[in-house]
Amino acid sequence: MTFNYDNDKISSEIINANTDSILYTFKNIFGKEPNLENNSNKKSIEGFSAVIEFTGDTDFNTILSIPKKLAISIAPKFCGFDIDCDSLNMKDMVCELINIVASNIIKRMSNKNLNVNMSLPTTFSEHDYAQLLSIDLNSEKLYFSMMDGVFVVIVSTAKLGASFIRKPGN
Repeated sequence: MTFNYDNDKISSEIINANTDSILYTFKNIFGKEPNLENNSNKKSIEGFSAVIEFTGDTDFNTILSIPKKLAISIAPKFCGFDIDCDSLNMKDMVCELINIVASNIIKRMSNKNLNVNMSLPTTFSEHDYAQLLSIDLNSEKLYFSMMDGVFVVIVSTAKLGASFIRKPGN
């Protein structure tokens, strides 16, 4: 498959793979698909965030940000037990959740004859997030609502001539 790059827009293949993977994964884990929301008036999410980078036929990254209240309410369904909001286990849960989503993204990209590899998930702070977005990236925010709140998936691609901070295996 020929992959067409647009320096100002993220490809529909990448956006669709991310959206469909979130819907599929969350439905299978939590019993119901989250609702894709209109993102025109949404703000940043304060809570727990994790990123996975993809490289290969196309390079992009996916950030999953879950607010604290929602993270607390989904933990028992995902892990089978409550998790204290201030524990490292909460960050681990978000990393594991994005890891499952990322595996599904790879499957969907492969079905489109696009080969990509993923990095290990990494949690980060608001400061790290600001640094990441200071790179010359195209980003699209996808807001989803479920149970007790709204979470966001941020999909980013480097503009032509720019690159991400790290690559899988580094």
